[in-house]
Amino acid sequence: MALNPLDSHTHFHIRWEKNSTLDWECFSTYSEAANRANELAAPSEIFVIEEVHADCLLHRLRHSLKGQQRAYG
Repeated sequence: MALNPLDSHTHFHIRWEKNSTLDWECFSTYSEAANRANELAAPSEIFVIEEVHADCLLHRLRHSLKGQQRAYG
């Protein structure tokens, strides 16, 4: 699931219908996002997978935090 920020910025997010929020986790493929959503979803919970073709705040934040974790431990 590792996304390289130097690669194409196309990635996928889960959007939960119940509260219309975009999940913070980004995925490199539609399948990864759908599989994770199915693991997390409560019975009858509805979600959509959104394809993002550009850098987004969630994508940048995730990579920033991953870099900090590597630097500290």
